[in-house]
Amino acid sequence: MTELFTPARAHLNTLLLRRLAPFALTALTLAACTDEATERLDFEAEQAAAERVRSAIDNGDGTWSYALAEDFDPQQRVKGKIITWRYDGQATFSSSPTFGGERTFVVPEPEPLDPLDQLMKMRRVDRDGRVWVVDSVDHEAWRNALATHPDEDEGDDADLLPLRSVPMEAPFEPGELVRWTPASWTHSDCVPGGGLLTPNELHLWEGESRNEIHSGHTARQQTAVRVRVNGSNVCSAVILRQDQVLTAAHCVSDDSNNPIDVNTVDVCRDDISGCIDADDIDFSSSYGGGSGSGGGTDFSDDWAIIELEETWSEAGYGTAEDMDLSSASDTTLGNLSKVHNLAFPGYLPGCTLSSGSTLIHNAEDEPIATITSKRLKLKLDGSAGHSGSPIYYCPEGDNDVCGGGELGFVIGVFAGWNSGTKRHVGPKASSFRSAAIAFMDD
Repeated sequence: MTELFTPARAHLNTLLLRRLAPFALTALTLAACTDEATERLDFEAEQAAAERVRSAIDNGDGTWSYALAEDFDPQQRVKGKIITWRYDGQATFSSSPTFGGERTFVVPEPEPLDPLDQLMKMRRVDRDGRVWVVDSVDHEAWRNALATHPDEDEGDDADLLPLRSVPMEAPFEPGELVRWTPASWTHSDCVPGGGLLTPNELHLWEGESRNEIHSGHTARQQTAVRVRVNGSNVCSAVILRQDQVLTAAHCVSDDSNNPIDVNTVDVCRDDISGCIDADDIDFSSSYGGGSGSGGGTDFSDDWAIIELEETWSEAGYGTAEDMDLSSASDTTLGNLSKVHNLAFPGYLPGCTLSSGSTLIHNAEDEPIATITSKRLKLKLDGSAGHSGSPIYYCPEGDNDVCGGGELGFVIGVFAGWNSGTKRHVGPKASSFRSAAIAFMDD
């Protein structure tokens, strides 16, 4: 039997239609498909998928799933430029999702970061509610993808920055139980130090400035986007590619680690009045699976990539500005005298309640609190809506706001509040950069 590759999205969507045109839904062998026939079959398959009526199935345990389409063969594979995908069942969605609850994880013994291991454990959820896992990886194509983004490798520029003596907090100890709470969804306290609205969920640090961005965005500020679920702002994110945005995994999943229905998610730019629907969502390697002997959810895995159903230009909004994932060394990051953050918080400066639609630029006049192999502890303010927002800097001069053609590099994702160390925390971008590039360039 000839092995066929079936596109993995509800609409045979934009990414695979453009990048995997030779693998259209057809009984013909790949060798027999001419370009003209492939284009015709792609169009017909896209139309059929668009007309498909998705039906929901009650799983009887408080979750539901989309029914698998009758014309879908779960044994077939989807071959991308880098990754070959394997169907792994239907996603379960919570019937009554809850958000903002405490997460815990047990710190594992230190081990070398293995990008391939990260990549092989990642998963994708599409608009038909299908879960896809990595079946195999084209290593040469992956290496080429990393090499084709020289602008995403700012190099180790530690020597160009003033050498600092940064007091660093002790990292987590193996076996330690870590508790943290996502800084999104339900947090609503804006009383520094506690008060009537306890517990305090807005943590203020000296030396930080917060500026509302109303107009005249710099190039880097234009990369800030809002993540919406059912039309409501829930989180922040940053544009990494014209059809790819980076956010926190908990923004698109609930406290039970069940993903949010992709069909309810869209992403909105702040510099224009434009939103684009999500096409699929890629989750990090072990988000929800935790780490160490105690399991749980490690905030170092709290990142996800939302792939849009089309680029901003294709949607008629023009080319979007973007940022890149940092590959800077820990020495470089430790030498930064200021880090930046762009977010859509639930509260504005002065504790003015916001709908999460006002962009705030935060700049902390202090270095990062702690840098470990996968995690960052931050000296940044945060409240509802900060989750998924980028922590970034400018290699050309880390004390400015990345304007006038300067590049911005994302060094971390805002995840939540660690009540034990009283710091906001998030995954370090360089720890997942290679896997993320494989997903975005596939």
